[in-house]
Amino acid sequence: MQLVTLERCIFDVLALPTALEEMDEIPRDRLADYKGLKVKFTKFAEAGTQKITSAGFHEANKREGIWAFIHGRHRAYCFYDGPSLIVVTSVVMKKNQAPDRKVIRHACRTRDAYFEAKESGQLIID
Repeated sequence: MQLVTLERCIFDVLALPTALEEMDEIPRDRLADYKGLKVKFTKFAEAGTQKITSAGFHEANKREGIWAFIHGRHRAYCFYDGPSLIVVTSVVMKKNQAPDRKVIRHACRTRDAYFEAKESGQLIID
C-alpha cells in the first residue's frame, strides 16, 4: 500500500493517492472547501485536535473509529494509527445528513488493508 505525506510535525497526516486526486477534483466554486481542508490538515499536524473545533473534526462512525475533517460541504474521512498518526482515505462532498455508508465501508477496508500492509512490511510512504 502506498501513502503520501500531507503534513508532518508533532502529528503526521498521510493520505491515499486517490484521496489527493479527490481533493484536486473539488469544483472551483468550492475552492474554499479545498483550502479549508488543507488548513485543517496543517493545524492537526501542529497540535492534534487542540487547534480544530469539533465542528471541523469529529468521529463520523464511532463503532468503526472513522473520523472526518470537515470544511463546507466536503469531508475528508480518516482513521488513526496510534495517537500521533492519521490516514486520510477519501475526500467527498456531503450529500445527506448521515455519512455515506459506502464511504465509511471504504475507510474501514482501507484501514484494515493499511494495518495488514504495515504488519507485512509492504507500506510505502512518500
